[in-house]
Amino acid sequence: MGNYASEEKHGLVTGLDGAGKTTLLCRLAEDTPVSEIPTIGSFPVTNCYGVKWLDIDLGGQEKYRNYMRTLWSNSHYVIFVADLSNRDNLPTVKYELNRLFEDDVLKDSKFLIVGNKSDMEGCMTGIDLIDKLDLHEHAHRNWEIMECSATRDCDWRQRIAEFVLA
Repeated sequence: MGNYASEEKHGLVTGLDGAGKTTLLCRLAEDTPVSEIPTIGSFPVTNCYGVKWLDIDLGGQEKYRNYMRTLWSNSHYVIFVADLSNRDNLPTVKYELNRLFEDDVLKDSKFLIVGNKSDMEGCMTGIDLIDKLDLHEHAHRNWEIMECSATRDCDWRQRIAEFVLA
């Protein structure tokens, strides 16, 4: 990648609690060790791949989800993290993702749906997510999907950086 040190990208990292948002951000920021404690507050990633990223991760608990709308207005992109091993949460994942897709404040934002925990036995695939979340209904939106294991591999780091920079 070229020198992007002067660029600044604002993004929202969201998803349900336990999906792996903070783990993903910690690993993105120089492979930082990860805590199993739920996130309370925010976790900014800066200067990853030469770009100043201002990501907001408030945690996925329901009490934080409505608050996030106040932070959306400056988002160039949204990274929505979904747990591929948790089929029980799919109705809530679909509801929350649809809220984001339908919000006029995010109409120009691009979306990366990250299917995390791809290393778990019996987990869904990215294709499963597209189907179960009816993502084909949002063909008018700019979205991509990606599978990863935030705790095990890091080949996804480059893909996320390219998504943010595009």
